[in-house]
Amino acid sequence: MAGAWAFELGWVTLVRNPDTIPHDGSVRLREYLALLQSRRWLVVLMVAAVVAATVLFSLQQTPLYESQAEVLVKPLDASTTATQVLPPNLETERKLVTSQAIAERAARQLESDEEPRDLLENLSVSVATSTEILEIRYVDPAPETAQRGAQAFADGYLSYRRDQVIDDIEATSKAIQRRISGRSNRLAEINEEIESLETNDPESEELVDLESDAAALETQIAVLQQEAIDATPSDLAVGRIVGPAALPLEPSSPDYVRNILIALVLGLALGVGLVFLLDRLDDRLRGREDLEMRLAAPVLALIPRAASWRRPKKAVLVTLADPHSPATEAYKTLRTAVQHVALQRDAKVFLITSALAGEGKSATTANLGVALAQAGKRTMLVSGDLRRPRLHEFFDGVADPGLTDVLERDMNPWSVTLKPSASDNLHLLPSGDMVPNPAELLERDEMTRLLSALRDTSDFVLVDSAPLLPVADAVTLAALADGVIFVADVETSTRSAVEGAVKQLRHVDAVVVGAVLNNLDTAGRGYYGDYAYEGYAPQPASRRSRKAPGHRLIRR
Repeated sequence: MAGAWAFELGWVTLVRNPDTIPHDGSVRLREYLALLQSRRWLVVLMVAAVVAATVLFSLQQTPLYESQAEVLVKPLDASTTATQVLPPNLETERKLVTSQAIAERAARQLESDEEPRDLLENLSVSVATSTEILEIRYVDPAPETAQRGAQAFADGYLSYRRDQVIDDIEATSKAIQRRISGRSNRLAEINEEIESLETNDPESEELVDLESDAAALETQIAVLQQEAIDATPSDLAVGRIVGPAALPLEPSSPDYVRNILIALVLGLALGVGLVFLLDRLDDRLRGREDLEMRLAAPVLALIPRAASWRRPKKAVLVTLADPHSPATEAYKTLRTAVQHVALQRDAKVFLITSALAGEGKSATTANLGVALAQAGKRTMLVSGDLRRPRLHEFFDGVADPGLTDVLERDMNPWSVTLKPSASDNLHLLPSGDMVPNPAELLERDEMTRLLSALRDTSDFVLVDSAPLLPVADAVTLAALADGVIFVADVETSTRSAVEGAVKQLRHVDAVVVGAVLNNLDTAGRGYYGDYAYEGYAPQPASRRSRKAPGHRLIRR
């Protein structure tokens, strides 16, 4: 290409994405604990609300009294023919106590006007563990009624079971008596035949057979008579009451202690759940670990909030205006980290961008450039934001002519480069005149050749770009850079925006070498702790200038 300057085509080599930053369980646990600590009052309020509602509800409940009767269930005497059974099935017996038949007996004993089925609503029966004891409980607003109800069901159960056994015994006895009667009738007939034969034919063989049959019948009758005697035991031990129902002295319901304990657990669970739900709905970044996890890259520096940033529309170069401030020290930390990355990756060209506007990418570019220049590094700042350029404002310069003039009008870049008088190592290529097609302009081969030339003549080339999500300019430049430094603001950046920006960068295989987290509140202890800047406290106004000398820009 003809013109005042020409460059040999040089493509920027891209490297693979860095390893994902590991986040073990301890990091997650710290995040959860920090989240709960930050919203602990929400948990406290939820617990208090649930406990208060539970207490109010409990106070409105009618007190209920509970009485319990204990019944030992016994099988019938196993020596009798009618009761050759296994020990009783206690689950069957428990169901029997809650049956309509027992309720009718209890109602008669209580002389109650209530329907038997209504009495069953106040009844509960359980089996004592590893025993043959039924626990019969009855509840009622009146303690005397609770006592009488439990006792009535216990008595009704025993009487019903006793009557059932008696009915079985009577049925068995009747069956035996019928068998005895049949054999007795037959024996009488045989005896008549024997008497007849003894008179008429004493030597008859038939007489011998009849006498044998009569003897057998007499034996059978004797056996059946004994069975009838055994089938009627003298004592029907179907069970007994081992724990009579007592008069309750205190209501069993509501149980204030139990209810409050349950309310505490429930309120705590709801409070913690609400905290995590709100956190899920809250899209803001959660600090360093959160940003690292979403970028899969380390945070290179945490930039604390500077007092001079209270007027965001005014561009303040804090590294010169306040050289002893915590923010300046943080930019020096960023300088060290960037130098280390550059050495590891043989990188010089760094794109500095963010997901959205207003997150501090231009301020990061300007202050990092000053810090690198102060360390003796030849540093070129390129204002690649062609839509809302701001980088020149940090040096009290003008935007044009600049980058757009170099790319469109074939101007020599050094003829439009500005040089801050504060350092011989720092140079600024402003954005230039506004153009209608910035994305297409940055995609030209001239931009690639320009970065290649600047790479050859500089130790570091820092390109300030437009934000990633609104426009495509930054994505185009990211594909040309050796690495991307992502800038986020702890107050305004969101998780979804960061994730969207990362997707944009991955489309062009751009490498995010690290991140800068801006606007931290150092009054808290979440990021630096008590010793964060010990020895680097801001100096009194009399010992430092508001604006360092040499802030001006001069045309090269």
